[in-house]
Amino acid sequence: MLFKVKVQRWRGAVWVDADLPWLVAAGRREDGSTDDFYALEADGKTARTRYNAGNTDALKSATYTAHLLPAREDHVRYRAEAGVRFVRRLRTTVLTLSRATLRDGQEHTVDFDTFTVGLQVRADDGHETYLAVRITGSVPPEVTPQVPTLPFYAARSSR
Repeated sequence: MLFKVKVQRWRGAVWVDADLPWLVAAGRREDGSTDDFYALEADGKTARTRYNAGNTDALKSATYTAHLLPAREDHVRYRAEAGVRFVRRLRTTVLTLSRATLRDGQEHTVDFDTFTVGLQVRADDGHETYLAVRITGSVPPEVTPQVPTLPFYAARSSR
């Protein structure tokens, strides 16, 4: 089942897979044009006809949209992009925590979905600087080694 999304003249077809919505088609409403988004329904009917011609178990629905649904490579890409989003969020969080703790010398924390990161920096007038990192909860194994290096990496890359 596809859900219709409308924003002004734009239309979209959304499919939900395990609480993850996928925009599988998008276009503009252009009544009478061959580029009209609602031509998607005619494409679905054509796909149903092709499917029924090649399969003994004919579809009973009016349309067929399986060719629009996300494939394995879409899921792989989504997971890779989710990893990048997570690393960016973690980097920004650690920088924010570093700034906050440098201001007052206290520990500052942020909660993620399954764990909490806490940082406390103690700097002594240009002499030694100490960084305490506290991670509690269920942490993905690749996260722990990255957290202490993120403030250094982020500070160098922002120059």
